[in-house]
Amino acid sequence: MPNARLVDGSAVIRHLMSVHTPEEIRRTRLACRAGTWIHDQVPRILRPGMTERELFARLSEAFHTRFGPEYEYHPEGAWDVRNPRTGDSSFFHAAVTDRTFKSGDLICRSTSGASYRGYPGDVDRVWHLGPAPDVVRRWYSVAWECNRAMAEAIKPGNCCSDVYAACARVEAKSGFPERLVGRVGHGLRNTGGLSVFPGCHTVLEPGMIISVEPMFGAEHGWYDLEDQYLVTETGREALNELAPEDLPIIPE
Repeated sequence: MPNARLVDGSAVIRHLMSVHTPEEIRRTRLACRAGTWIHDQVPRILRPGMTERELFARLSEAFHTRFGPEYEYHPEGAWDVRNPRTGDSSFFHAAVTDRTFKSGDLICRSTSGASYRGYPGDVDRVWHLGPAPDVVRRWYSVAWECNRAMAEAIKPGNCCSDVYAACARVEAKSGFPERLVGRVGHGLRNTGGLSVFPGCHTVLEPGMIISVEPMFGAEHGWYDLEDQYLVTETGREALNELAPEDLPIIPE
């Protein structure tokens, strides 16, 4: 092939990876719904004195009782537990530990662990064990407000940077410092050039799937509320039940 020449096709490939087929959208929707379902089981199952290992076993049992063989669930990984009162916080980790849950824990999981036929249900949630102090409720409220403001910015013609800007406006209004690094959302499987940060100007199109994922970390907790959205012809469609406005409380 003496006359052949190489052509950079990365832009075409990236676009094909970011605009999904109806079947990909269906699988992602089912995965995300399974993800929110298993998150809803955390306050039902978890009680003070239970170890992380015991919680994971109970969650896995509940998931496999509810869902068929097309689904998978991995309970370990992406957990963060912070308790400034006891000083035995277990920051973002993948290992399964024997730490016992106790009153004052702020618990976050930055994924659901659920998937459907290989498609992830990347939905993140936060819970508090026992009555939550005002500072924890406030930070959760700011995270939720950022989440919803970002969702409002998801529509055809807007850019990933517009979704980021919606988060930044809420943070500034709430007195939070300006972010210097990081992103607050991404595309399905982190591919296709969809990344929610100021320098990403990928234009949103129908068929794209993008998350809103404002994240904040402090001594008293890691706050990560993530929901997945499909860009439609007229706006957006949530692929899962949205993060609750009020911080979920696990009874003592």
